Amino acid sequence: MDREMRSTDSGSIDAAAVLGRMIEVTNASSQTELAEILGVGKAAISDAKTRGALPASWLLKLSRPPYSANPVWLEMGLGPRRIDQQAESAGPLLRPQEAVMPSGTRPQKRSREIPVARLALSARGDGLALDDSLAPPVSFSEVFLDQFGESGALRLVSVEHRHAAVGAERGDWLLVDESRKDIVEGALHVLRFGPDVVMRRVRRRADEIVLGSSEGDESLPAGRHGLAILGIVVWMGRTLP
Repeated sequence: MDREMRSTDSGSIDAAAVLGRMIEVTNASSQTELAEILGVGKAAISDAKTRGALPASWLLKLSRPPYSANPVWLEMGLGPRRIDQQAESAGPLLRPQEAVMPSGTRPQKRSREIPVARLALSARGDGLALDDSLAPPVSFSEVFLDQFGESGALRLVSVEHRHAAVGAERGDWLLVDESRKDIVEGALHVLRFGPDVVMRRVRRRADEIVLGSSEGDESLPAGRHGLAILGIVVWMGRTLP
């Protein structure tokens, strides 16, 4: 492996914190009420806390109306709490060149441009491919970008099919921080997997790296050649802010 994959937490995710954010965004009065909202038994909540792992379907359910929770905020506490709901009436976004770009492209007094990338390797093989013919850079408010730290490493990616990323649908937008090369347990990572680029939730287990997707988990040796982290998804939304 070209770059050592290291974990910021050798254990499992902080399921209690994630559940706390779920209770917050749903205004549930208790874990029992949260279980009712999720359509599961109360025992499922307790089991998730014990195992330190939550089903991706819970995040997906709460990312849709009426809650419209930002899945990245639910998992990691990063970014805005809710997804802008304007796109619910605007129809799905396809490729950037096929859609009218949302409000993120409008000129703003204090804004910064974020390049649009595609899920392919750059010529150097250490990041996502940028292609001006795909779409021009998109301007975002500095106030929005400041919550993610240094914006120079951010890349905007359009999800082009529903199985590209757990919790994302076709037409969703992702902000990828290419400066993040560490493992954040359970977070959505952009990975170089041989010649391909994939998005998977990553966990470390003993001497293995566990890649999670909607089709199940895949365990690989931690030192597998050709597997490297290109960045971490720090924001996900249906429309640009």
